[in-house]
Amino acid sequence: METLMLCVGIGLMLIGLLGCFVYKIPGPLLAFIGVLCFQFGTDYQPFTTTSLILCALMVVACKLVEKYAQKFIGIFAEFGKGGRRGCTIGSLLGILIVLSSEGSTGYLIFMLILGLVVIPFVCALIGEYIVRKDKDAALKAGIGAFVNYVISTVLQLAVCIFCLYTAFGSMGEKADAEVKAQIENRR
Repeated sequence: METLMLCVGIGLMLIGLLGCFVYKIPGPLLAFIGVLCFQFGTDYQPFTTTSLILCALMVVACKLVEKYAQKFIGIFAEFGKGGRRGCTIGSLLGILIVLSSEGSTGYLIFMLILGLVVIPFVCALIGEYIVRKDKDAALKAGIGAFVNYVISTVLQLAVCIFCLYTAFGSMGEKADAEVKAQIENRR
């Protein structure tokens, strides 16, 4: 049972990380549920009560900022489903491009920028142009959709990385402590 909860927790955290780049997947929430599976379903218990509360507050704050940022950006550049869908399709394509790329560090950085910045922006423009049929309105709405995508992605990524870092960092510390204890018991 513990192995199952460990796998479910890790899987949810990784899907949550993917959800940072895709609109329809609630990234931080899934990562937090993975943290709870990890915390209460296994013996590792990597989180203190303070870090669990901090993680929960970060998830709630992330959702609130994401909601109100979308409304605030909508004041300046109203965007709709075309821009959101374009960013979603673009981010999925970008992730596939980044995961399939091989080569030097410079090439990987170029592919990362292309896959997670340029392609979602272009797809948001295309999505808004399909809906609006006006280049100027589509450009303004596409920029708004992309800015919303960047803000929500950065916030969600920060929350998910905190959850993953805390969980896997403490797993490593516990494994080190167990190895040291086994070495001491042999002596």
